[in-house]
Amino acid sequence: MKTYGKKILTALLTLALAISVVPNMAYAADATSSTDNNDTSGTATSLSSAGEVTGVLSSKDDVDFYKYTVDVSGYYNFIFRNLSSEDGSWYITVYDSSFNVLESERNGGYTLTTGVYDFKEGTDLYIKVEYDNLYEHSVDKQYSLKVNATSDDTWEKEYNDTKSTATIINQNKELNGNLYSSDDVDFYKYTVDITGYYNFIFKNLSSEDGSWYLTVYDSSFNVLESGRNEGYTDNSNTYNFKKGTVLYYKVEYDNLYGHSVGKQYSLTVNAKKSTNWEQEKNDSYSKAISLKTNTTKYGNLYNSEDVDYYSYTAKKTGTIKTTFKIDTDDVGNGWKITIYDSSKKEIKTVSDITTDKTISFKASKGKKYYVVVKANSSYSSPTNITYALKIK
Repeated sequence: MKTYGKKILTALLTLALAISVVPNMAYAADATSSTDNNDTSGTATSLSSAGEVTGVLSSKDDVDFYKYTVDVSGYYNFIFRNLSSEDGSWYITVYDSSFNVLESERNGGYTLTTGVYDFKEGTDLYIKVEYDNLYEHSVDKQYSLKVNATSDDTWEKEYNDTKSTATIINQNKELNGNLYSSDDVDFYKYTVDITGYYNFIFKNLSSEDGSWYLTVYDSSFNVLESGRNEGYTDNSNTYNFKKGTVLYYKVEYDNLYGHSVGKQYSLTVNAKKSTNWEQEKNDSYSKAISLKTNTTKYGNLYNSEDVDYYSYTAKKTGTIKTTFKIDTDDVGNGWKITIYDSSKKEIKTVSDITTDKTISFKASKGKKYYVVVKANSSYSSPTNITYALKIK
């Protein structure tokens, strides 16, 4: 009986010891998965696009930092999940490499998907998980954090918030982007690679309405056009700057409506080759586009200040006819066309042109003449309307 009693006592002591040890072993397993001592950006736990990590806040003062060094060329976001069987509440913050806040949000125990980011490979981003002072339900509850990444070379590369860091865009290739905050600005750079004409097409790819402010600049960073886009497909004016010219396109947050953060858009340079179009800038006598007899040259005024110069060397002495044709009635106040001789002396001016027009003038064989096309006035100018010019 004494021996049996000793065995029972030994068993009870062993069981008590096991009970006291098991919780610590379980907590150690959680701590290993969440990685202790990651409560600063300098000790942040590394993330990759290949896996998922789990973590636990051990107290109200505990903070978990994670660091993701972008390892894909494409786009990605972060997915936070509550793995506990009970509700939880955390506060999640995403930072850029300079520790500027990209977004912050309270998580009430559900799956939280952050905004989509597209910083270039090698960029460091940080995610902070902390106790939520409002609801106080996050201590000792396990969560997971995952990088959801997609390789895709059709996305912009942040930071592209200045013209010097602009994302390169090529003709007839769609690029995707988004504004990750109200302070984000996306610049694109197009170096004209054709002889012809082209425009920019902006599309809202979100299932919801959006609102952006769009601006096109020339190589000297003069504004060619700008306007608000409220979620529809936007076709810019048609341009015909000569091959090698640099143009910039800026996408920014619309302060009036403010519905563009986190919403995907696309931008395309819609380009077509043509040798029959004027090539900007032809805004002076020295840059005048040469005209040939019975050959149509197409052009347009890309804004109210644009002026198009053409030159023609007479093949004979006699009356020269210049035909000017348009294919729309909506031309505002129309155009003004002036004919000059080789000494830049005015020969004839026709104003208020709103329909097809033929302008005749006397010419001498071998002499050079200039045809200058401009808006009749800066008010209600015929911007972005194609015209056809021919010498007969």
